[in-house]
Amino acid sequence: MNNKDKILLCDVDDVLGSLVSPTLSIYNKIYDDNLNTSDITEWDITKFVKPECGNKIYDIMTSPSIYDIVTPLEGALDGINFIRSEGIRVVFVTAAFLSVAGRKFIWLEDNDFQPTKENYIETFDKSLIIGDYMIDDNLTNVRSTNAKNKILFNAPWNLGLKWSGNRANNWNNIIELYKIWTNNKEDNG
Repeated sequence: MNNKDKILLCDVDDVLGSLVSPTLSIYNKIYDDNLNTSDITEWDITKFVKPECGNKIYDIMTSPSIYDIVTPLEGALDGINFIRSEGIRVVFVTAAFLSVAGRKFIWLEDNDFQPTKENYIETFDKSLIIGDYMIDDNLTNVRSTNAKNKILFNAPWNLGLKWSGNRANNWNNIIELYKIWTNNKEDNG
C-alpha cells in the first residue's frame, strides 16, 4: 500500500483548534471565575465549573458562535499540509451536537484546512471510521479506533490517563512520529 491509499483520521476540537480555552473565557465572564484550560484535568468539564453553571457549560461549548473565537493550534495547519504533501488523505472526524452540526466544517474552511464533504465526518462513535492513522485528544476514541498508528494528543484532561501508546504535545511531535512510522515502513501503535 502506498501513501495515496492511506488515511489520517484527525479530530478537530483541541487537536486542530482550541475549543476549551474560549469556552472557559466566556464561562469565566458569566460566572465570575478564573478557570484555565490547565485546571480541567478530567474529561467531564462539569466537575470544574461552579455548581450554578453545571451542565450549562455545554451550552457555551456547543453554541455555534463559539467557533467565531476558536483559533487554530500552533502548527496544526502546517502539520495537516505536510501530511497531505506525503500523499496521505486527511479525514476530519469530529463529534458534533446538532447546535454545531456543520459549523466545524465552516471553521475548517475559514482557517484554510480545506475540508471537503468526502473528508469530513461528524460522529460520536469514531470506531466506525476506517483509517491508518488517528489523532485525537479523547483516549476512548484512540483506544477504539481500528487505525494501527494512533496518537493521543496531550491535553490536561487526558494526562492522568494510562496510555502506553504514542502521545504528542504538539504538531511537531506528530510530524516526528509520522516520519518514524514511514521511515520504518511498518505500522506502530
